[in-house]
Amino acid sequence: MKGHGNLTGTVNNKWNIIHREMETDKVGVLALQETHSTDELIKDIHEMYGRTLKVFHSGDADDAGRRNGVAFVFNRRFTNVSNIDFVTVVPGRAILVRYPWHSNKLLTGLNVYAPSGSYVENRAFWIDLARIWVQRHLPAPDFLAGDTNNTEDPMDRSSWVADDSSVILALRRFRDMFGLVDGWRSFNPGIIDYTFADNSSPPSLSRLDRIYVSKHLLDTSIVWSIDDTTLNSDHRPVTVFLSDPDAPEIGYGRWRIPTYVVDNKQFIDDVQCLGLTFFADVLPDDIQQKFDDFENRIVRLAKEASRRVAPKLKKRIDELRSIRKGHIAFKHPKSDVSVTSNLRLQKQLKALKAT
Repeated sequence: MKGHGNLTGTVNNKWNIIHREMETDKVGVLALQETHSTDELIKDIHEMYGRTLKVFHSGDADDAGRRNGVAFVFNRRFTNVSNIDFVTVVPGRAILVRYPWHSNKLLTGLNVYAPSGSYVENRAFWIDLARIWVQRHLPAPDFLAGDTNNTEDPMDRSSWVADDSSVILALRRFRDMFGLVDGWRSFNPGIIDYTFADNSSPPSLSRLDRIYVSKHLLDTSIVWSIDDTTLNSDHRPVTVFLSDPDAPEIGYGRWRIPTYVVDNKQFIDDVQCLGLTFFADVLPDDIQQKFDDFENRIVRLAKEASRRVAPKLKKRIDELRSIRKGHIAFKHPKSDVSVTSNLRLQKQLKALKAT
């Protein structure tokens, strides 16, 4: 997340974007790292977005608000936020939640933000987690999500340089305690994609952000993806749909006008013209019926505009994603030129998704 941003206003308002994208993309649970969160910040977030979001967090033990920090964000519209058990495992680095899923089932999730910049610290983090789990008799997680700040395979770095073997061993020993596997890699063997962009010189790309799941969850999971977000961050989110075979089918909910239609000039002009003519001679007794007809006409205009605009927007997004995939899939994109091209394409996709 790279900091909490500005909670008010329109510039770098990261929590407003999180709120909007969790609503739009129907995200039930979101694991955030590097939140720079404090109790006061979370209180403000609940005051602004509490009708939709419920946040459990842990700030840095020594410098909360300025570094580290992890948080689980629950969308009240799609998850049951009552009776959630929350445990801070390592302040600002690791938190555990157990929450109601379907029927009487519970899910236990671990959110981690491993140390960066030092193999010694990263290795010690995983070793300490294993020790803490045994000492505190913590429940086994069904999934582990977060920024591991390491890669298990050279193909997950644009440089194709392997990470320190002792770090990889420490991570694997921890996840093997619970039988967790890399979900995205299990569904995408041999595919190259990245979640983190380092714009330093020379630039580099890596797949630091991963979701590990139990084999039972892996069997019922679908749509593993490394997605693009409008959030001001140097990381891309990993997403998955975890399904319960026994859960009832749920529909898509109420239709809403897409953002790309609201921002479309022709649609706005059509609505303004409709409004000027529609209420020109309305009588007081007819106002409610008239307004209902007006809303229905706007919906029809919006759907017509969506049919015009959406294919063009989707085509452009698909073109950029195809170009990016062409740069990195099944290749060794070691050159600075290739990495720079991918960074440029990622910025263009972020801008398009914001429309």
